[in-house]
Amino acid sequence: MSFKGITVMVPEENLGNITAADDAAIFQSLIGSDGVLSIGNKFAVTVISNNDVRVSDGVLCVGGHIGRITYGDYNDMTIENGILGENRNDIIYAKFLTSGNYDTFTLEVKKGDSVAGTAKDPEFTKGVLYENATLREIPLWRVKLEELSIVAVEQMFTVIPTIPELLTMVNLKGSAADVNALKTSVNTINTKLTAGYVAGTAEFKYKGAWD
Repeated sequence: MSFKGITVMVPEENLGNITAADDAAIFQSLIGSDGVLSIGNKFAVTVISNNDVRVSDGVLCVGGHIGRITYGDYNDMTIENGILGENRNDIIYAKFLTSGNYDTFTLEVKKGDSVAGTAKDPEFTKGVLYENATLREIPLWRVKLEELSIVAVEQMFTVIPTIPELLTMVNLKGSAADVNALKTSVNTINTKLTAGYVAGTAEFKYKGAWD
């Protein structure tokens, strides 16, 4: 199939010609990266016990595909028991899997290896969905276990700013003239913003990068 018109009117009998992959391509071109969008609780976590970590509401983008935990709801993630004398890193991650005809988009826990020394993260597959890869896995939270206890939960994702937040970060007032005056593309801005975030915080440090 060659070019495909998406925002077009079609005869009623042809409705349903727009696919999730079409929408994902649009979202990916606008958002530009994987991450959690700046709305709600942004997938904040609470340690309920040494076997349960709760992920609160938010909106997630993986390869342009959008997933959501609705406001007031949550996902409880099960962490397997630790082992005496050993350490482990488990990762709460987003998994997008497609057969080409059917997709699944889930939050899961990938268990790391238990070791006597410094624990390492498990590996992830980050296929490019736009280029017809079938699997993309994006780490969200690192759950660090020392023996039987969860000792830390560390953020691994970028919070993607809204357009008003983005304009504030670059000291613009949001007028059309200011926006048109930007000398970089949206993707370049996203790259610089990502470089400017301090891991696990909302602090923005990247200054003097807009010349």
